[in-house]
Amino acid sequence: AILALMVYYFYKSKIDQVKKEERMQATLNKQLLTTELRALRSQMNPHFLYNCINSIKFYIIKNEPEQASTYLNKFSKLIRKFLTNSQFEFISLEEELHTLELYLEMEKLRFGDKMSFEINVDPNIEISFIKVPTMLIQPFLENAIWHGIMQKNESDGLLKLDIIEIDPDHLKISIKDNGVGRKKAAELKSKSLNKNKSMGMNMTLARVAHLNEMNQTEIEIKTIDHLDQNTNEPTGTEVVIYLKILPINN
Repeated sequence: AILALMVYYFYKSKIDQVKKEERMQATLNKQLLTTELRALRSQMNPHFLYNCINSIKFYIIKNEPEQASTYLNKFSKLIRKFLTNSQFEFISLEEELHTLELYLEMEKLRFGDKMSFEINVDPNIEISFIKVPTMLIQPFLENAIWHGIMQKNESDGLLKLDIIEIDPDHLKISIKDNGVGRKKAAELKSKSLNKNKSMGMNMTLARVAHLNEMNQTEIEIKTIDHLDQNTNEPTGTEVVIYLKILPINN
């Protein structure tokens, strides 16, 4: 009996030690993921700001001071939102939508009739009580503008952002453009020396992987190529983001 008791306590202490080491490893892994996630966000911020500043430079070069002033005013509002929001991993969907609308207004100012946009939100969604990862949607909007709409020769570019509640626990975010399609965009990209636009997207996808691992956000991203039923020619691209609904008070 004494021998059995000694063996029991020996193995129990070993098991407790293993569990303790596993907990320590899990804590270290989480800290590492948090550090990597912050690093990704710090890399995304300059990329986003660079494109905004580039847009202001566009008007200055064209010698359009009124447009430059209007754009600069919107940029100052956007930069305040951006710097405030970037301090947080999650913000309300309402605040995120305000930032996105301001961003799209700036791009509309720059490109004029070449692009228009729509933002549609399911009326069942209480946007002030749901939180989403900060700056999750913007890189996909930027990608749709630069690689889809801006590659068109026509001036009827349309970008649609639709947010739908597909069930009580999940949102569907659709970013749809009527641009040249992924195949044509890839061909044009291969001929371009500027590879910076893809960096933001790669960082975003890496960030999504980290968010899913750390916060169980259940983010899933799908890309759909839309084709003309008669000619089979591309009529645009749609990126769909599925994510778990996270109440703001959690």
